[in-house]
Amino acid sequence: MYKSFKSIIKNQKGAIENILVAILLVMIGVGAFIAYSTWMENQNTNVKNETTNVISKTLNDTNN
Repeated sequence: MYKSFKSIIKNQKGAIENILVAILLVMIGVGAFIAYSTWMENQNTNVKNETTNVISKTLNDTNN
């Protein structure tokens, strides 16, 4: 494994391809993290709104 890695590093084209793949994977990871964070924020807002509605409805039902 070490020998093949060493030959890839010596081969400039192979090294550049590996760097490009690594950059692509980092970009995909960052994009996935941002998408997940946005989705979680939206879910958090939805849960808060639904909880507020249920509490309000329950309080109105108990007061009547």
